[in-house]
Amino acid sequence: MTVELIEKKDIGIENFDLKSMVSQIFIPFSDISSQPPDDYIYSGGEKIPFRERHPIFQALILVEFENC
Repeated sequence: MTVELIEKKDIGIENFDLKSMVSQIFIPFSDISSQPPDDYIYSGGEKIPFRERHPIFQALILVEFENC
């Protein structure tokens, strides 16, 4: 893996494009919040067998991958 350096350009206020800047903003909401994460939100760490998942989730996954 290589690291590429990105050349920074000094743009003047007359060349400032707010739309392109907003599209590149990254806000780590999990770092901003002082509340612990809710227990009912699936974090991806649990291993839940497919047969124990919610029926709507099962139906969506089966339809999504039926032609694979």
